[in-house]
Amino acid sequence: MPLSNIASNRPLFYVDAVGVNTTTVERGTRDLAVRLANVITATDTVVASFEAPGPNTNPQYLMSVRHSVFHQLGQRYPLYERMYHLALSSNPVAFKLNADARAWVNSIAGTICTEVRANYACGCDQNAPRPIMNSVDAQTVCPAVCNGHGGWSGQWTNQPPDISGLSHAPLSRFHS
Repeated sequence: MPLSNIASNRPLFYVDAVGVNTTTVERGTRDLAVRLANVITATDTVVASFEAPGPNTNPQYLMSVRHSVFHQLGQRYPLYERMYHLALSSNPVAFKLNADARAWVNSIAGTICTEVRANYACGCDQNAPRPIMNSVDAQTVCPAVCNGHGGWSGQWTNQPPDISGLSHAPLSRFHS
């Protein structure tokens, strides 16, 4: 994350964390919430969620904070051992947003969208003439639809775009 006011060359990492809401005590569900948190954060659960979905495919290569996760994944995917040593040697800092985060994100959203879209050479957001049945079908429909709009990005959907705030990624789509 390059957007930080931390005066350091230490790498920043985005962290997914699991917590138990304090209101679970009032609702009488704290024990269940703690049990769920323990299942979600268990080494076996994390390893299963990071590993490759099938033979001859790659894992997600996400960084873990658990030594046991790195060691188990490193046995099957050697790159995880290298990632583990990188994490240990780099002394990373977790990227954290404070209470003003929502206002900051709202104020910077337009700039981020503009920067992301700068020099975007492919992709369109045009309606297709018919529903797209699958990825193979999209390859026959979308290139022609997107031809005059910067080309097809390889993504498609049959759902209309979400226009409730920030713009979405360019997609070829069908909707009525």
